[in-house]
Amino acid sequence: MTMHTTHKIQSLALLGGVSTVAFERIAATDWRFLHSKAGILICLWSVLPYLLMACATALLKTTRAQSWWLAVSAVMVMLAIAAYYHTLFVRPDAQGALIFLFLPLVQCLITFGAFILIRFLAGLDK
Repeated sequence: MTMHTTHKIQSLALLGGVSTVAFERIAATDWRFLHSKAGILICLWSVLPYLLMACATALLKTTRAQSWWLAVSAVMVMLAIAAYYHTLFVRPDAQGALIFLFLPLVQCLITFGAFILIRFLAGLDK
């Protein structure tokens, strides 16, 4: 039984969200960062792009559009994991925590832009 494209995208979104929270936990050294409102808000903010990624699959009806979205999702998740890893382990820096604020912003912008482009291109196929 093959996995549908929608399930693959949702699995990628889950992988991205879980890995992001894991990197946040590593950066904070324990789970106490979730005891504050700011910690919860940053955690929700950093998971938002993956929620958008998973929800967007419902709006893409054609298999071609979902295949494009799968490719965009895979690239975004893998680049995010690489960026978090690089920031925390390869080149740790005092300003490295800013990645948890700005990477989700960039991911949201890419998500919206790619979604609009894919919807447009899928509309041209009809």
